[in-house]
Amino acid sequence: MKGFNRDQSEMGSQQAGIAIDGLSIDRRSPLPMYEQISEQFRVAIRSRQFPQGTMIPTNRAIQDRLNVTYKTVHQAMEQLANEGFVERYRGKGTFVKGVPKLGLVGIYCHTVLLSADVPGIFVRRGMALASDFFDSQQRNYRLYLGGELSRFSTNSAVTDLTDDISRRGIVGLLLLNSDPLLQPMLDLAKTNQVPVVNMSDVGKAPYTVSFDLYGFINNAIGHLAQRGRQRTAVIFSSRRSQISSADGIVAYQRSQGNKIMPVSLHDDKASIEGGYHAAASLQLEQLDSLVVADDVMAQGVERYLIEKGVVVPEQLMVVTHWNKDNIQSLTLDFTKFELDTDNMIQQALNLLDDAISGHRIEQPHIHVLPKCNNTNPS
Repeated sequence: MKGFNRDQSEMGSQQAGIAIDGLSIDRRSPLPMYEQISEQFRVAIRSRQFPQGTMIPTNRAIQDRLNVTYKTVHQAMEQLANEGFVERYRGKGTFVKGVPKLGLVGIYCHTVLLSADVPGIFVRRGMALASDFFDSQQRNYRLYLGGELSRFSTNSAVTDLTDDISRRGIVGLLLLNSDPLLQPMLDLAKTNQVPVVNMSDVGKAPYTVSFDLYGFINNAIGHLAQRGRQRTAVIFSSRRSQISSADGIVAYQRSQGNKIMPVSLHDDKASIEGGYHAAASLQLEQLDSLVVADDVMAQGVERYLIEKGVVVPEQLMVVTHWNKDNIQSLTLDFTKFELDTDNMIQQALNLLDDAISGHRIEQPHIHVLPKCNNTNPS
């Protein structure tokens, strides 16, 4: 198929019609002629060559173009209508309905995060935006709410999700958060060609929209260096990222001429308590600045600094990242890099929709950097 041309004259100013000079029939093909016609329309609609609402030429016009029977064209149009690609209106004609949203989409997240203050905002917002997105497309979706994972046990949500991927019961999956123990499930999805968009940098998925942790840490330290702060420590959790060693961060900063103290790699569940204990493990009197690369741990760091009477930012300048919708949750004057989570979630949904629809993906891995909110030069 060479492709259709849009013809503005067929419907005047109200609708754009389609010139059908690109339609063709291979009479030697074992594929029925009506199926050849419908498949060419499917390809054009899936590729968005025919936008929603575009008028399809009349059956007679297609019949004359291809020199086939009227019944053949009618059968092709009826098939497209039954599949949801087009819709027919008596006395008006046949119009493109769009790419039918067939199949079930899965949305996975940890239930423990639904009640948490900071990550809960992201997860709940992600579920709400995903629900609205799929509802607007009239696509069915299923929530998989998983509990804590361990090497020795799983949960019913992961079991159900694995079964659905095994039998191709879902056509795509959005991971609002991930865990290293989910990797076998991600590998199975790849084998079964089920597109997965992972919103975490934990686990290897074909598509990701994730927070650029390395980029944030480097930008934060650079921000501090510009303000004369060079005795910097960094707190982050390897449970929330693929960073397993601080060596890369330290080496990069030193190559940039920035003095950085040994990084605190606090390997726990990225909790408020984890942030508190990480701050307590540092010799704060040797520091003039601190980067907290986890928004949950930042609350624990703040609690410790308040207890110790540390004056921020005069004694210690602290940089963290924050969901822009929850940026006022900290009371101390931390420098906050805002993360536009709504935009991040929307990018993930668009990426998943393109992957399910079979569109060419130009950027399978999107790394989102937060932007500095503070202008205080302290």
